[in-house]
Amino acid sequence: MNTDYADIIVRAGEPMWWDEHAVPRYCAFGPGVQSVYAKEAVLFKIACQDCRRVFLVGMTFDNMDLVFDPRAETLAEQIRAGSLHYGDPPYHKCRGAGDTESCDDLRVVEYWHRGARDEWRRDAALEVDLAALEEKEGER
Repeated sequence: MNTDYADIIVRAGEPMWWDEHAVPRYCAFGPGVQSVYAKEAVLFKIACQDCRRVFLVGMTFDNMDLVFDPRAETLAEQIRAGSLHYGDPPYHKCRGAGDTESCDDLRVVEYWHRGARDEWRRDAALEVDLAALEEKEGER
């Protein structure tokens, strides 16, 4: 379960998106906004499994992820495999158990990776419907 940021939200309003730690963000999403070390960044839609509230959330991948887990998959690999997953949705006072349940991952809205010269490049080929990928995996 993620932290309740009601004290911030009541003053600033609904966030534009939430970062990978379920912190509300009030700036436009960009690949370098979350982590200076990021090599990949995604903005994707998720839904609470209970109340079905939809959230835009961000996630990054950097080389330190491989230090902690040498078998860690990049975001691109997770998207292709249909395994990209956010975890618990941002805290939203769900009337059911949604704040403590894992989310449903719906769609990659933006996928970014750093190029050879450290510039960010968007790859629309990885901006896919995650629910459809999950269904395909289930058919195999």
